[in-house]
Amino acid sequence: MLRTIFTLSLVILSTGLFAKNYCISKDGNSNPGMEEYSFDLLNEVFEMLQPGDTLFFRQGEYMLASTIQPVKSGTKDQPIVITHYPRERAIFNGINFKNSENSDRPIWRSRTGIITITGVSHVKLIGLEVMNSRNIGIVVKDTTTTFIELIDCKSHGSYNSGIGLWYARHVNVLHCEVTGANDQALRVTQPLRREGPHEAISVAGARYFEVAYNHVHSCQKEGIDCKEVSAHGIIHHNFVHDLPRQGIYADSWFGLLEDVEIYSNVVFGCEWGIAISSEGKNSSMRNIRIHHNLIFENRASGILFGVWGNNEHRENLQVYNNTVYHNGSPSHWAGKTGGIDVRSKDMSDVAIFNNICSENWAFEIATFSKTDDAPKVLKSKNIRIFNNLIESHPDVNEEPGEFNQVYSYDGEKTVYGNPLFKNPGVFNFSPSRKSPAWKGYSVPPGTKASKFIGALGKTNAFDPFL
Repeated sequence: MLRTIFTLSLVILSTGLFAKNYCISKDGNSNPGMEEYSFDLLNEVFEMLQPGDTLFFRQGEYMLASTIQPVKSGTKDQPIVITHYPRERAIFNGINFKNSENSDRPIWRSRTGIITITGVSHVKLIGLEVMNSRNIGIVVKDTTTTFIELIDCKSHGSYNSGIGLWYARHVNVLHCEVTGANDQALRVTQPLRREGPHEAISVAGARYFEVAYNHVHSCQKEGIDCKEVSAHGIIHHNFVHDLPRQGIYADSWFGLLEDVEIYSNVVFGCEWGIAISSEGKNSSMRNIRIHHNLIFENRASGILFGVWGNNEHRENLQVYNNTVYHNGSPSHWAGKTGGIDVRSKDMSDVAIFNNICSENWAFEIATFSKTDDAPKVLKSKNIRIFNNLIESHPDVNEEPGEFNQVYSYDGEKTVYGNPLFKNPGVFNFSPSRKSPAWKGYSVPPGTKASKFIGALGKTNAFDPFL
């Protein structure tokens, strides 16, 4: 809340000489110093907004019958800001918003949100809350939509994604919270025959994006998914937990997914931690970097190179300086699960190094190739696994699951030993000064690798919101 108040103060102070502040309230009561309107005049107020203007929503729960959709653009120096009034909560409830105004079709058949941002640029949404969406909570869509920021917004309960970015450009999603996404109970029509579509935060075909400092938890499917032909984006410092599927997912699905960096995230209590896959036919992926993440206590593998769908090609992947602790579980439906899971063989030019793998279930690191053949097979694909810190050598024999079998493989120049975390019981995975994590590291040219093994280095604790 303090961050939001500070942000709003900057908004008010930074408005230009001719910028205006507008206010929307449920009943339109007057507010000194502002032009105040009732909620039923919102569309008229949207038409009034000019670059540099700020629209405040007063305290209250607004019951919607249609989407909230800004229609004017700001500029680089004078964005349009849409926010809540300081120290007040504005909540938009979509439980009664079931059908499109134009077609009268159920809104779950369209790409509509409680808040829909499309065809505009240089707009900021700050501190708004949505709940009970029959489709998406907040959606930013279309290639004509550019330079949009969602800051400190919340989505609680949605049939589709809580937050969705579809083909927009230059979009930031920062300090937001998503819960209850992909809830079939919010679908408009019955009976419920399929799962809710997409993921808690879906990045689909977006370019030049940043998804950071968000809290994603207690949803019905995956957490943060970067997919389709998304490119040139970063996903960092997110706190993702308690999900029935992957915490963070990169999946080309169709076309080419490229140039995405996933770093400094915390993922725990999910099915898989971070997964990399190319599900769609003829899809591909390249230039993906996954580093400095803390991944622990997930039911399946911590980092997975997946074999879902058509299992298409991935290349130029780097996985380094991650801490992968206590992942995997016995008799998992996929088969053996554990730390770093190189299950797909449809990859080339892969580097996996400087990771700590400790106390994972069936393996610390495993590949698709039988252990004795692994050096030769991996070399033929330029898949390098080196300079990782491995604590144990679990030798677990389990029946094959729905996925192909994997085989434990330590890699080259391996550092063996206890990483000597300071206090994993309270999630402090910083290695003590006596830890072997301070030696044996590698810093290949052109990488952001640290001069230690694992994610945390000299920090005393990991706080994804710092």
